[in-house]
Amino acid sequence: RPATWLPVIAYGERAALTAAFAYGCRDYLKEPWDVAELDIRLAAVLRVRESDREMRLAGDRLKTARGELLLKPNEARILRALLKARGQAVSREVLYYAIWGKIKNPESRVVDVHVSSLRRKLSGLTGLTITQVRGEGYRLA
Repeated sequence: RPATWLPVIAYGERAALTAAFAYGCRDYLKEPWDVAELDIRLAAVLRVRESDREMRLAGDRLKTARGELLLKPNEARILRALLKARGQAVSREVLYYAIWGKIKNPESRVVDVHVSSLRRKLSGLTGLTITQVRGEGYRLA
């Protein structure tokens, strides 16, 4: 694997989740966790990395075998966060942090609006779908 990509999985208290993803972790284990869960999550992170070779997100442009898509800056930031945690639910707070670097108003629905727009754009060009996980956030599959 290239030295620029490491399958980092962080662990700790729920309060550290936002910071862990901001620093680039691919997944996060909330305490308590065990080795079996770590093995499963590591396998998933490595599997997702292999499937990402068929598309490339460079700046605000998503390139796939089917074509190219220009995203708004906030949509690209959300997609990056979802790609890092592909297959896992990403909380609204983490996505908010991915866009602005801090959480301004946790009750705001602005993240939902950006996700909805991104969902529409991805539907025709990629096999990716963004689903809402009730009480947890959004998942890219």
